[in-house]
Amino acid sequence: MASAAPLQNGYRLEDEESRELTHDGTPKVFLNNLVGIVQEGHLLGAWGTQRDVTEQRHAEKERKHGMHREETAEGVAHQEAVRAKDRHLWLPPVMSC
Repeated sequence: MASAAPLQNGYRLEDEESRELTHDGTPKVFLNNLVGIVQEGHLLGAWGTQRDVTEQRHAEKERKHGMHREETAEGVAHQEAVRAKDRHLWLPPVMSC
């Protein structure tokens, strides 16, 4: 979590994304919320939540990657269709009997 962000927002964070490692080194992505407890101008403490969104971020990345693959495949298919059309534009003259 960015340490300056709570100060700039009145000791509040909302959906601040952080990337952290678990004790075994597994990368995780979290959304963090924090509310500071201020009394007489002094920060006494804070409470917050941390939501694991690792799988959601992974799914979003896969979806974007899949869309890119699909767009690439559509582009290649279109190019091949244009080439095929170009090859078949010239027709030999038809001989009549």
